[in-house]
Amino acid sequence: MSNPKTIQVITDITDASYNEMFGIMHGIAEKLSKDQVIFAPVAPVQEFSITQGAFLTRLLAKSYITPTVLFVNVAPHQTYKSDIIGKIKGKDIIFTGSNNGIFDWLVRDYDLEYLAKITVRKPYVVDGQLIYLPGDNPPEDYTSRFENKTDHLTFSAHTILGSIAVALALGADYKKFGTKRTKIL
Repeated sequence: MSNPKTIQVITDITDASYNEMFGIMHGIAEKLSKDQVIFAPVAPVQEFSITQGAFLTRLLAKSYITPTVLFVNVAPHQTYKSDIIGKIKGKDIIFTGSNNGIFDWLVRDYDLEYLAKITVRKPYVVDGQLIYLPGDNPPEDYTSRFENKTDHLTFSAHTILGSIAVALALGADYKKFGTKRTKIL
């Protein structure tokens, strides 16, 4: 991606939890690079509304003409399959988030340059501390240090997926975070 790099968060988290997610993402951005990341104003989604989230994702994919990462975080539901990363063919737009139907409209209307299932499952941030950077391997003692901690696993959007969105905006290769796939489901 070329400069400037924008992260557009589309989410149904509109309480203080959004500020927590933003704090982690902003901190990760500063640790990863001196390059500026622009955080666009949040695109709020009605709570649990996959339909509205899919609409806003498709609308914003159409609207952005500059390099952008669409980080979509709308509560998963029973059809949740995985977390994904994809890039729209012919546009400098990457999208990432839970594969819970939220990207169906987008992939119906656009061809994809690539699609990958996110395989990273170890949070980058635990209890407010940065443990490792997106794109790096977790420390060897990661499991022994954190296996009994459950509070850091609560919001993977905060501690894993948002961090990946930042790394993608800063030019990280999607292959560092997942394995290629050919279909959305």
